[in-house]
Amino acid sequence: MIEKLKLLQKVKEKREFAALRLMRAKKSDLFEMNKIRNNKEKEFRESRKKLPEREDGAYDVVLNKIVDLDELDILGERLSELHRRHRKTEEDLDLSTRQREKLAEEAAITECKYQIAQRNREKYDALIAGRGAELALLNEKDEEALLEDVVANRSSGHR
Repeated sequence: MIEKLKLLQKVKEKREFAALRLMRAKKSDLFEMNKIRNNKEKEFRESRKKLPEREDGAYDVVLNKIVDLDELDILGERLSELHRRHRKTEEDLDLSTRQREKLAEEAAITECKYQIAQRNREKYDALIAGRGAELALLNEKDEEALLEDVVANRSSGHR
């Protein structure tokens, strides 16, 4: 019986170790995603801050000049491209935020799973320790009974 419990204890230890590795990997992924998200946030803030300057720069080409319609079309395309790039930085920030939130949730789940695996292993440790004490007590009682039998046999044999 104790051997089966020890085997189960080893299985629980391996599960705990696997859960620990997974938890550490998720936390590492989350740390990296936080760095990526912070970079995306910085890019977005810079883009938002510089967007008016870039728009003004695009308008400076045609302001106070006589231009043909082709140059106005090019200006419209430049402005559209500026706004498209700015929206892209905002979308990248939103995506990285969602990914970070998902990883944070996964990291929390893996931490809970690790804690559960740890508690399960501790239960088996306690169970085996308790069984070990029971077996030691049984072995001690068996030894006492055996000694009593030996003493009784010797006593009856000498008479």
